[in-house]
Amino acid sequence: MLLTDMSPVLKKCQVLVIEDEPIDLTLIQQVIEAEKIPVHLIPFDNGEGAIQYLEQSSAQAPAPELILLDLKLPGIQGLEILKLIRSDARFCIIPIVILTALEAPSIILDAYRLGCNCYIKKPLDPKSLAATVLAIFDFWLNFAILPEADGRAWSHA
Repeated sequence: MLLTDMSPVLKKCQVLVIEDEPIDLTLIQQVIEAEKIPVHLIPFDNGEGAIQYLEQSSAQAPAPELILLDLKLPGIQGLEILKLIRSDARFCIIPIVILTALEAPSIILDAYRLGCNCYIKKPLDPKSLAATVLAIFDFWLNFAILPEADGRAWSHA
């Protein structure tokens, strides 16, 4: 099933995106809009802001159901963010997809050991990146059943 063929969704999936490249973030937003993907994007260009958002999410806004995380970030690096999220019982069940240009085997291994759910090499050209983003959302929104912050399962089916 293609995302554009999806029947009306009762609510949008909350997706936290931690990406410091403005061009990549803009492309992600354009794919969501163009394909009418049922996502509420929560973008951050650094780890500090994302961690602060998560800390406040239980009181002010719902926690995300999915996280897209780049590893090369200013300040707190992506693997440290992954470690912090996985060590917090409130957020440890949120699926985390690493989307990064880094492809060193040791980094990939560290990411999985720290609890990422998927590691994807970020394509350099915009067309391939758009296709990759579409595939990520297709899988996580059409096929995977995501946990909600309150522990219930949430899916579009």
